[in-house]
Amino acid sequence: MKKRILAVTLAFAMVLALTACGGGAGGGPAASDNGGANTTAGNVDVGQLTGAGSGLKHAEGQNTVDEATKQEIIDSHTNADGKTFISIATASNCSSFEPYKSIKNTNIFGKPVYEGLYSRCGVGGEYVPVIAESTEKIDDTTYRVKIKDYIYDSQGNHITASDVKFSYWDVAKETYNNGYFRQLNRVEVVDDYTVDFYMDTPSEALFIKMTYNYVWSEKAFTDSGDSMASWPTGTGPYVVTDWVSGSYVTYEKRDDYWETDPAKIAECSEANVDIMNYKVIKDEAQMVIALQTGEADISENLSAKNISFFSGDSNYNVFSELNNKTLLIAFNCNQDYSPCGDVYLRQAILYATDRNALSIGVYDGQGAESKGPTTPTAADFNPEWLNNEYYAYNLEKAQECLEQSGYDGEELVILVEAEDELNKGAQVLQNCLLAVGINTTITAVESALYTTYRYDPAQYDIQLMTSGCSDFGINSWVQNCDTSEIGTSNMGVQDLELYEILMDAVDKAPGDSESVEILYDYLTDNAMYVGLYNSMKSIVCDTAVTSCVTDYAQYVNPAACTYAWNG
Repeated sequence: MKKRILAVTLAFAMVLALTACGGGAGGGPAASDNGGANTTAGNVDVGQLTGAGSGLKHAEGQNTVDEATKQEIIDSHTNADGKTFISIATASNCSSFEPYKSIKNTNIFGKPVYEGLYSRCGVGGEYVPVIAESTEKIDDTTYRVKIKDYIYDSQGNHITASDVKFSYWDVAKETYNNGYFRQLNRVEVVDDYTVDFYMDTPSEALFIKMTYNYVWSEKAFTDSGDSMASWPTGTGPYVVTDWVSGSYVTYEKRDDYWETDPAKIAECSEANVDIMNYKVIKDEAQMVIALQTGEADISENLSAKNISFFSGDSNYNVFSELNNKTLLIAFNCNQDYSPCGDVYLRQAILYATDRNALSIGVYDGQGAESKGPTTPTAADFNPEWLNNEYYAYNLEKAQECLEQSGYDGEELVILVEAEDELNKGAQVLQNCLLAVGINTTITAVESALYTTYRYDPAQYDIQLMTSGCSDFGINSWVQNCDTSEIGTSNMGVQDLELYEILMDAVDKAPGDSESVEILYDYLTDNAMYVGLYNSMKSIVCDTAVTSCVTDYAQYVNPAACTYAWNG
């Protein structure tokens, strides 16, 4: 089967052109006001990544091998039992296999073991049923899902509608009662293989997002004693055979996978290799060495500088496309806690931010300036936004806005999660702001505490963050811009007008361009939540990997890739 990486098949095209922005609610200058310097960074034509059915596609690796070399590759990746194996270098660490934690995109280790109602390959890829047989929309807020009646997990537990309800309502809803899960009103079992989902809002986009949630056996979950944290039991095509936290995880293909008809197996559920060994390598220099020595066959955690090192080498295939993650600024707009409650100060900060400096200092010149609070790969990204100035670097306008603000030299706190990309970005931002007389300090918080900090308006003035969008931008906006109450968003403020605009867009999504336009304008004009830059997503593989497949969140899916032995 021909594979593709990072395909951007958009569900619909936005048809309304973005009109010129007016002044924000705070009375500041409009973001779309032209004039002054305009610095362009990056080497990607993002205009080629938007619009219905468009996007970059990569079916196969560029470097091929002759038959003799191909056989050498096969022999070197086959053990004494005749089973094929592949090694993947990752900077991520597996500390738990709990399925309700594995639904987070950052947890790659649950994906070979667990499956959801639906799946997607690549950003914007087609929705394909896995556990689900079909879905029927009963009314604006009710969805009926029928599941297949022959699904068994690796322990032989038969998956029924009650397990779906348990996975969604009893566990996931209680654990992740935020964003799209907060819109889930209840789940009801209709019969052994039918379940009804009731939403608070008539948003198909939110429901679709929820269908990625994993489904697992209540019995296996309960019997495990630790919510399957140590040893997972799922319906997926692999089982965990060995693992050490911080070191490695080994998977082996099941002989008893429930779907026996190859034609019915979703692309992202394919199991094209018998054994997968994830090796945790946090140091990038060591990851490069692992690829060079053959210790690792696949890596997706390399910087742009090291990616370019492999690009010209015939021993490797490098698969690249614009990242679905956007580097964003999110401000604390609460005047009781932060000087950034002043819209003029927020706009001054944005005009003072040199995106070319971000490109060079953080991304080695690879990527493209953002023109919206989401990536151009999002299904609801309007291509017309690419024509907007969108706070282009302009020191003159930055000074004008600063003079109109009430800023009096206060030291502003830039909050970031403690990781390399964001730390570098924060340093670049700090230098940019110092150039116009804005003083800052950087607070880098480990991931375990980051959510606590970002929901506390007393802890920050500016957040520099990345936000991924695997389908609709509206879904990430719900998670990051819900201002129904202080402490549930990174705005730090109750903004009822924003909340009403957001919920209106949620109710009408997907497909309503006008409501998305209104939300975009509000966030942009008021300088609340503004995209800065989109990096490149690249995966380095040796030539054993002939074609690369990623999931909807752009993480490589090594099981579904094709190899010299099956391609």
